[in-house]
Amino acid sequence: MAQDARLNSFIRRLREEKPAPIDVTSKVMERLGEQRRQTGEIRNGERVKAVQTGARRVMWIAAAWLLLVSAVSVSAAALFRAEWNGIHITVEETANPSSAGQAEVTLKDRLDNALSESPTVWKMISLEEAQQGEQFPFAILRPLHGVVSLSKSFAVVPQENNYRLQSADEWWAGGVYDFCTWSRHDVIVRQNLDVAMTERLQNPQLTMSQAYVGGAWENVKGSDRMLAMFLADGKDNLLLVSYKTDDNQVISLELTGDATKEELLGLAAAYTGE
Repeated sequence: MAQDARLNSFIRRLREEKPAPIDVTSKVMERLGEQRRQTGEIRNGERVKAVQTGARRVMWIAAAWLLLVSAVSVSAAALFRAEWNGIHITVEETANPSSAGQAEVTLKDRLDNALSESPTVWKMISLEEAQQGEQFPFAILRPLHGVVSLSKSFAVVPQENNYRLQSADEWWAGGVYDFCTWSRHDVIVRQNLDVAMTERLQNPQLTMSQAYVGGAWENVKGSDRMLAMFLADGKDNLLLVSYKTDDNQVISLELTGDATKEELLGLAAAYTGE
């Protein structure tokens, strides 16, 4: 009871604080190239990062996280602040709540289009190649054996090692992909190294924060190892997980499908043990 009271008091104080205004408007973020998308840029002492996640644009001021134990639902008009490991996390106000969170194209469609329409840009490699190569400099997470039904696993990498996106509308298709059947739902799990967050964890002198916009983001799980944010869309729900490894790398897991929030959290646990 005492711990719950302290946690509630902590969250209440965070909500009452007025955050300093941060420029993360769409026009600013659209000017960031892929190098900045991957590692961020330094702006006013903070590293700014834009990430294209599935069919939704998630705008970040890149960060690690503070332990959040309570699930906090954030409406489109609400503002939420917290910290994890001394780094700010916010959910920003949405300009157009009626369309927030509605994916125009599914992740599967985007991936299929990238591979079929841009064969000179992207290529598929096997999971074994991804595990042994240099394109993914982290220990790729695998689900518990016998718990998750995998129909296929592969990785997507650019044809050129130093490839940069050519426009703000181009989607970064790189990542390790698992196509899963989970609780009778088809779910795609995509993972990458979060470069900016990893740099922050490995260099505590860096100052970073991270903001979510574009929908009613909900903080659904938090621990010292992992934080999960959920965005509902019915047919293509998204659970975005940041997972901290023993060597202070941060792996980004994107779980996309028509499974429920609770089901996606269960699948994430099969990968992370959290």
